[in-house]
Amino acid sequence: MAEKKQSSSALLWILFFIAIAILTAVFLYPLYKTKNEQLEKLEKSKKNEAAIKKILDQKKSKADALENSKEAVEREARTKFGMGKENETVLRYEK
Repeated sequence: MAEKKQSSSALLWILFFIAIAILTAVFLYPLYKTKNEQLEKLEKSKKNEAAIKKILDQKKSKADALENSKEAVEREARTKFGMGKENETVLRYEK
């Protein structure tokens, strides 16, 4: 009888630990899922930030060139505004 009591007691403890493990998994899974979603959002934000920084660096270098280089100003005036030097003929093609 003592063996039966010990085995049933051990079985109860095993069932208790299994129940605790299942409850822990049930309660922690939503947190795990939320964490993964937040990590994905963070990764997207980092990629977006990197793209914006790249564009910003390009704009800054173009602005620096326009501030410091007459050739850059001339190139911009020719391409963007279709301007030319005196006695120079500028041909414009419409798309």
